[in-house]
Amino acid sequence: MGDFLYLYCMNINQVNTAILVGKISIVEGNNKKYWEIVWDLTKKELINDTSGRVYIITSDKIIKKIGGSQDKGGLVGTFSWYENNALNGRPSIRTYGTHILIYEELMNGKEVEIYMIRSKKVMASIKGLFGETLKLVSVDFKAMENICKQDYKNIYGKYPEWNFQENKNQWPLNLSEECNVINQRSTDNRKNKNK
Repeated sequence: MGDFLYLYCMNINQVNTAILVGKISIVEGNNKKYWEIVWDLTKKELINDTSGRVYIITSDKIIKKIGGSQDKGGLVGTFSWYENNALNGRPSIRTYGTHILIYEELMNGKEVEIYMIRSKKVMASIKGLFGETLKLVSVDFKAMENICKQDYKNIYGKYPEWNFQENKNQWPLNLSEECNVINQRSTDNRKNKNK
């Protein structure tokens, strides 16, 4: 079965540049989130670094999603949206859907992990209003993310399963409907507060 999966999806062990930085576990009895991340504290500097980064979510080592960000809170800040803001307020379908998909994997006994690819800052000449200054700057994370996704697509003819937008796929209807309910509830609560 394991070799069969390689034909249709990539195992993280095939990736040379990613580092394991966190594991996700179920949170019992919490109505604000279903899971939490246990970060590898030996990689705290890397996780908190504000440089652009690519993140990879895996389930039983199979790559489910490739994304990227340059959140000022580092990778912890990036994942705060998925982890803490998915079940309340006005989440996007991506935020809500990813939270639920991770939860479903955990409920099915899968091991869900987070990997990271980071580029070191580079010295560059940055133009201001009156001249140029040499500064250490982050490499464009979007370029890194696009290369990672394209590498995956070059092998499998599609992007990872949870990269719905890139695959031009709709999110599952139940997830879209549930996300709409949360957003409508938030709108109703705001209306009621303004009465």
